Amino acid sequence: MKKVVFSFVLLISGVVPAHAFDPYVFERTEHEYSYGGYAIIDSTRNVVKGAGNIIGELLSDPTFYAQHEFLENHDAIGDYYIDRQFGRLFLWTGLRDEYFDGSIILNLSDRRLLTYLHDGGGWGQANAVIDISPDNVIYEMSWGDFGGPSDPVQNAKEAADAAVYNGKTYEQIHLTQVPKFGMNGQLTCFLPGENKVYDDMNDGLYDVAKNELIRPKSEFLKRNDHIDCRNGKILAVQKGELPDPKKTRAVYVYDLVTDTVTQTIYAKDVNGWHSAYWKLSPDAKYAVWANQIDGAGYHVDAVVLGGRVLFFDTKTGKKVYELDLPKLLGHKKYDRRYVFTGFSVDGNKMLFHDGKDVYVFDMRSMRITNKVKVPFYPDFIVWP
Repeated sequence: MKKVVFSFVLLISGVVPAHAFDPYVFERTEHEYSYGGYAIIDSTRNVVKGAGNIIGELLSDPTFYAQHEFLENHDAIGDYYIDRQFGRLFLWTGLRDEYFDGSIILNLSDRRLLTYLHDGGGWGQANAVIDISPDNVIYEMSWGDFGGPSDPVQNAKEAADAAVYNGKTYEQIHLTQVPKFGMNGQLTCFLPGENKVYDDMNDGLYDVAKNELIRPKSEFLKRNDHIDCRNGKILAVQKGELPDPKKTRAVYVYDLVTDTVTQTIYAKDVNGWHSAYWKLSPDAKYAVWANQIDGAGYHVDAVVLGGRVLFFDTKTGKKVYELDLPKLLGHKKYDRRYVFTGFSVDGNKMLFHDGKDVYVFDMRSMRITNKVKVPFYPDFIVWP
């Protein structure tokens, strides 16, 4: 694609946690993906205040260009990942629909370059196999990485190439044993402030530093279907046929620290009982339901039917709010598609768009706080 060149000073430094900053939105082009174009939003006036192209800005620096000239043609952004702990944004770039070359890592607040990781692979859902430990180690490991070969020599060879990086220096950490756990999106999460990760695919809680299983998956979790894992909490749903078809299916909140069920949610007037319909808020304060809250496939919009979203308090199990986007915004019921794109950096807001306007819903006040007209179809939204 034709590049727009911007003046840009390349700075590489340590990670800076995200504070208040101007939100920005990446453009989805007619070729389905973003090619680096973005718009900057003034959230106090709810207007677009500037624009740029992150790929063009990076390549305008001669030093960066000399090392990453391939980005001129391998410039499609196929995946995004917000690192809330350390204030970073990961952009996986490559040749559209074929493969990723690696990930551009930016400071969240000002899109300043931190590094480029050559961690390429097959095109699609790189953000589903990444997580970052509380001690700032970046893991990019799929379901197929865990355990490795039984032969210790071969295992050590594969371990040395594992996509695990020091989050301060961005140097690869050469492991001596293939991790027995993987990073599997909604199926895994770190315990808050601890170097322990729960991996539902690999049946338990692991000590990351020791690469050892601490506690196998409980019998309760084995009997029910895993939906989501956030902030040391699991959302699971009752499996199998209901004894009484007139009753609703139970949704369980499971605490990984205490290894117990802490609450049961009985949601009325809902359909859909898997991860396309249910999600925990980043702080696990709410179990959120919508039809749908997750796209049914890679890079597929999560279109919320009727703009209806339900919020259940994970401490009490009670429904605390029912969001009706058309009613709040003064729209007709089905005159547009409401797309959920994710949560804000602080985890307190839900981000939606209808292809022309961006809407921010604050879960603390349960109200729409921002409505911004943007000049293109949004691909991804970064909001403080």
